[in-house]
Amino acid sequence: LCERWSSLASDGGCVTAVLHRLDGSELSVEIHCSRVDWGERPLLFCVLRDVSERARTETLLAQATERYGNVVRQLVDGVVVTDADGRIREINDAASAIFGYAPGEAVGMSVAEWLPRPYRNRRSTVLLQLLRRRRDFEGVRRDGSRFPMELAISEMTLGSQRLYTGIVRDLTERHDHEARVMRLTRMKAISMNVGTLVSRVRTRDELFSEACRIGVEQVGFAL
Repeated sequence: LCERWSSLASDGGCVTAVLHRLDGSELSVEIHCSRVDWGERPLLFCVLRDVSERARTETLLAQATERYGNVVRQLVDGVVVTDADGRIREINDAASAIFGYAPGEAVGMSVAEWLPRPYRNRRSTVLLQLLRRRRDFEGVRRDGSRFPMELAISEMTLGSQRLYTGIVRDLTERHDHEARVMRLTRMKAISMNVGTLVSRVRTRDELFSEACRIGVEQVGFAL
């Protein structure tokens, strides 16, 4: 404080300091100073403003922000926070891994870079409006590979800033599982129908031909 006070004495300005009352309690103050020439003796005119409440609020906000960040970083789902221009302000490790980036590396990027090319040419405000509802999209990883993803975006206001929080889920494993179930269902349908053919057909070629017909007509296989 002595160094800042010396600077104020020569140049004027404002500093924030913690002072102590007579009862020993702390007091956060802003000190606004200006130099005044009073004859041959320069004076320092100072105005003190109590900013204790503001300081407490800022401390609580910083603590809440830190807790929020810790929760977001530990979530299994990917979480991305963007500003109104679609620029990434915060991203957790799960989202970074989904898109192939190191933790924190994608901060400052545009979310449009993670979507197929038709979306990249749209204005950020239009893009965010398109993504406001939960929808399935095709995402683009850092290496250019594409994958199915579910994206849900919600809007929030922090002070005077409008921010958007996106929850990202990689649907690759789910889609692969659904495809396996579909293949098994088709194979089961074929086996059930082929079982009824055994008693009706006379030759192996006729059985194979009928099995192919069932696969195409009833199950949807392509020859």
